[in-house]
Amino acid sequence: MTSKLAIRLFVDEVRKTPSMTVQELMTRVTEELNVDFSLKQGYMTMKKVRDMIEGSHEKQYALLEDFYGELRRANPGSTVFVETDTDEDGIVRFKMLYMCLEPLKRGFLKGCRHWIGLDECFLKDTYGGQLLTAVGMDGDNKMFPLALSVVRVENYDNWSWFLGLLVQDLEISDSSNWCVMTDKQKGLVQAVRDKMPQAEHRCCVQHLYTNFKQIHRGLALRERL
Repeated sequence: MTSKLAIRLFVDEVRKTPSMTVQELMTRVTEELNVDFSLKQGYMTMKKVRDMIEGSHEKQYALLEDFYGELRRANPGSTVFVETDTDEDGIVRFKMLYMCLEPLKRGFLKGCRHWIGLDECFLKDTYGGQLLTAVGMDGDNKMFPLALSVVRVENYDNWSWFLGLLVQDLEISDSSNWCVMTDKQKGLVQAVRDKMPQAEHRCCVQHLYTNFKQIHRGLALRERL
């Protein structure tokens, strides 16, 4: 069994099951075909299958400008752009992106409370980075997606950049009747103070408790919280 043959035989299965892991692919190969299939072959096969289905990461990054150009065309009034760096060899590399679609801006301003929740998570792919997100809350207390950004690291500069663009999109000139809820992420507290100085800034109780229970264990203190 070669990787080339495995790609041809199993590309459709991976396409139907995008979450399939390398170990699951190896199990399929050995059980269905009764042949040996090494871990190295498994990783090589899965990478090439992913490239066939999704395109390589390098090619996807090269298409980002076209993608956001199409978003702007299809959703007039949206704020979508990519920032890049040029290295010493003259190669243009991805730096960060921001996206806030016009229908989301319009829906938020017409039907949501003056409340913004900010959070982040790691992007666990080949190139890493972090996803910054902003959500609103509608009249039924349901989350309303608002804006997102992909950056290299979480720090004050990137949070300030993201929040500054969001304030512009929502046309917030006076933040005195706004509430912002966050965790105590790196640089985020100061960024909120700088970009929305009059807003009421609260910390998410779930995040507080997660930090709290690492030091103070037991039901008694949890119930007091």
